[in-house]
Amino acid sequence: MASSPTRTAVADRAPISADRARALHLLKAGVLGGHIGALVSSLAFFWTRGPASGVSCLIAAMMALAFYTIGQAVQVAYSDAPTGTVLTASLVSYAVRVSALGGVLALSMTQQERLTSMDPTAVVVGTLAVVATWLAAEIFAFSRLRFPVFDTPASNSGTGTAS
Repeated sequence: MASSPTRTAVADRAPISADRARALHLLKAGVLGGHIGALVSSLAFFWTRGPASGVSCLIAAMMALAFYTIGQAVQVAYSDAPTGTVLTASLVSYAVRVSALGGVLALSMTQQERLTSMDPTAVVVGTLAVVATWLAAEIFAFSRLRFPVFDTPASNSGTGTAS
């Protein structure tokens, strides 16, 4: 029985490191939380204020999701690198993402006549819903992560605890 190329490729892949697994866990939690916020806020605006508000909320939520997903994906990609490299990659990623959002804002300011159907309230609520639910899910997931920490043995084995 011959094995498939997919199984061989998966079997040959090295297991991921603990740091990368933790970063990936936080990414998954944030994406789930952010999507929940986007879904709830967008549906609320579709239902209460109509399609234009719902679409406005959805667009803002998707931009916030992209912003956070790209940032956390950079953390996953560089999770095994030295801390200086992780910091540099994070700062570059943040600068690029903020610049892209600034470009979208500048473009939207020049196209105001085309964006008259955008609901500013829905945009703000959609963005804040994603940010709040992403962070809440990520904090929840982080609080349950395990970080192995080992204390060095005491030099004098006869000393007790400091209780």
